[in-house]
Amino acid sequence: MTKTLLITYFGPFPGVSVNPSGVTARQVADVLADESAVRVVTREVPVSYAGSSEALGEMLTDIRPEAVLSLGVAVGRGKVSFETVSYKNLRAHE
Repeated sequence: MTKTLLITYFGPFPGVSVNPSGVTARQVADVLADESAVRVVTREVPVSYAGSSEALGEMLTDIRPEAVLSLGVAVGRGKVSFETVSYKNLRAHE
């Protein structure tokens, strides 16, 4: 049975006219395209907390992936890093 990997990414927003997370998502999908054991689905999520949460919930229900990789960009960060907590979201609750 083929497994499904959902890769999400964000679209452009002020200061980032071409969001590299979308470029990266499509590159990963292309690399995995020949892998018969993995079906890769890429989807753009809205650049908003409420919109992205709702969209992701719908994607999980519709696509039912075995794994999800969510990509984003941090303006000014010069390296790849894993984000475990949304710093903006964390500050919004202070």
